[in-house]
Amino acid sequence: MAKPTLPLPEKTGDPKVHTKSKLGGTTVALCQKCVLNSSALQKQRLFLRVHDLFALSQAPDLFDELCPVAVHQALAAFDVRKGEVVNAELARLKEAVNMTNQLLSSMNLPAAIEDTSGSSVPGSLVSKANLVKDAGGMSALAKLIADLPDLLTRNTEILDECERMLKEERESDAQLKNQVGHFVSSKLGGSLV
Repeated sequence: MAKPTLPLPEKTGDPKVHTKSKLGGTTVALCQKCVLNSSALQKQRLFLRVHDLFALSQAPDLFDELCPVAVHQALAAFDVRKGEVVNAELARLKEAVNMTNQLLSSMNLPAAIEDTSGSSVPGSLVSKANLVKDAGGMSALAKLIADLPDLLTRNTEILDECERMLKEERESDAQLKNQVGHFVSSKLGGSLV
């Protein structure tokens, strides 16, 4: 900030007031003694500087919050876009939370997690192991696993027989429809399935 300077004093016609100076918008009359006394002049300058600074700090700046229309429009567009992005992220997070909650509830979690902080085996595992032992233990499990290929073959035969019977019924229905189709108004078996 530029330092305010005192204008040069002017001579006046008054014998008591030797000089007159205009400072900070006010006219100050100085006698010869004050003009010669530099410390009084320095005090006056300091007072005027502080007074001017105080006056400037009190005055409101009319153009302080003024901005161009393009800047205002850009800020408004930014706020709208920011709101859209935030809302999209919130929706995505809510969807992810819902999906996670559904997945956890389908696996019975966290209720299915047992406390394993101790050095012993949880009670539920001990009870399940006892059930396996009572049912025959590892030999029974090995026998069940060995029986799986035979059971698969039997199930495949049953499915093949069902498909053969359905095919025969479909052919029989088609033959009867060709023979007496105009007399039969009921639906054929193939359309019921």
